[in-house]
Amino acid sequence: MLSEKRRKMSAKTLGMHKSLTKMLTLDVAVSVFFGLLVLPLVCLQIFGHLHSPDIEGLAYDVAVLPAIIHPALTLYFVPSYR
Repeated sequence: MLSEKRRKMSAKTLGMHKSLTKMLTLDVAVSVFFGLLVLPLVCLQIFGHLHSPDIEGLAYDVAVLPAIIHPALTLYFVPSYR
């Protein structure tokens, strides 16, 4: 079905589709990467009984980074926003 629609798309629409697909894929990759980065910090606090304001702050700081990176990815990969 997608291949049929792809043949009917103009070059501009196909380019926009490719850039949006790339941006959404990177969005998910960034979210998964930072989610996996926070997981050991949380497990260390819960199961390791290691409570430190620095570790808690680091977990929050790392968890906030995707919210900063996602708009930058959108601005870079979507040509109409440049």
